[in-house]
Amino acid sequence: MRRLLLLGVSVLTAVAIGVSTHAAASAPATALPNVSCSQKTLVFLFWPNGHGAIRSVGFSPYKTPHLEVYKFVPGYPNSAFLAFAASNKLTSFAKACRGKSGKVGGPIAHHKAVTSKKVFSCSVAKGALITTKPIAGGLLVQVGTASSRVISAKITKKGSTLTYDAGHCGVGPSPR
Repeated sequence: MRRLLLLGVSVLTAVAIGVSTHAAASAPATALPNVSCSQKTLVFLFWPNGHGAIRSVGFSPYKTPHLEVYKFVPGYPNSAFLAFAASNKLTSFAKACRGKSGKVGGPIAHHKAVTSKKVFSCSVAKGALITTKPIAGGLLVQVGTASSRVISAKITKKGSTLTYDAGHCGVGPSPR
C-alpha cells in the first residue's frame, strides 16, 4: 500500500511539472543531483519570483521561483530544454543530460549577482556539471567544473539570487 502511495505521489509530481511549465514538459522529474549535458554554451532563464504566461515563447504560468536551462538555439523550444530546478525542490532533466559523478567547486572568477529575472548565455567546459542540492527553503544549483563555477543560484521561496561569472556569461532581459 505504501509503495502504491509513493508511486502515486511521484506520478502526480511529474504531471504537475509537465502541466505547470512549458520548459519542464519535455522531460520527466528526476532525482539526479549531478548531470552533464555535453554543451559548450548553456542558456539560463532565471525566474526568482516565477512568471505568468509568456505567449511570445509559449510558456504557461509558473509562479514558483525557478531556473530553466536550454541549449543555445533561437527561442526556447522543447527540443532545446535541458534542465529545470525550482524552490519547491522539483528538478527535471532532459534525456540528453547524463548523470555524472563529481562536484562543482572553486570560485566564480568575475562574479556578479542578480535577484531579478534575466537570461544568461554562458560558455562552459564541455563536461561541465549541473548540480542541485537541497537548502533551507529551496535548492542550490551550481554549474561548472571541480575547479571553477560559472553559475551559482540559490532558488528559494523567500528570495532567489543568481551569481554568475561575467567573463563567461552574457546577460539579457527575460522573455516577455
